[in-house]
Amino acid sequence: MNLCRAIGVLIILLLVLLLQHIIHEYAHVLIAKVVGVRTIRIQWFTYSKIVLGTKVFFENEPTFNEENLGKKWGWISIAGLMSTLPIGYIFTIIYLIYSKYMDNWLMLVVWLFSVVFLICDPLYFFIGSVLSLGDVVGFRKVFNIKKSVSIIVCLLVLLINWLIIKSFW
Repeated sequence: MNLCRAIGVLIILLLVLLLQHIIHEYAHVLIAKVVGVRTIRIQWFTYSKIVLGTKVFFENEPTFNEENLGKKWGWISIAGLMSTLPIGYIFTIIYLIYSKYMDNWLMLVVWLFSVVFLICDPLYFFIGSVLSLGDVVGFRKVFNIKKSVSIIVCLLVLLINWLIIKSFW
């Protein structure tokens, strides 16, 4: 019976991770549309720098080596994080307010949503800040943010979110 529960939890976790990733990527597409940039395609789970990742390709997308990138590219870069963090905070609030009224499985699902949405993107941005890869590179370039500052800010967000999760773990 415990093996069945563990498999169930693992399946739920994988589904939540997949949903978080889809929301992150489609946030880039949505903000691009808002700022007038056309999305060419999304290359799901096959774009590799270090590990398999996803890349959204945009029309007239600049390389981040160029000078004078428009602010719209910075907003497109940060869109994934700015979409998943509020969702994580909402699930955390739901968990904190309603967990005593939920059955165990529903409570676990809401808790997993909180954890995944609060940890994945901040961790991705922290690692990206340290290794100079991913969405954070575009954001740093467009808004002239120093690497050290982005590392510190991303680490702080990650630690604050970890403390929030740890407070009700």
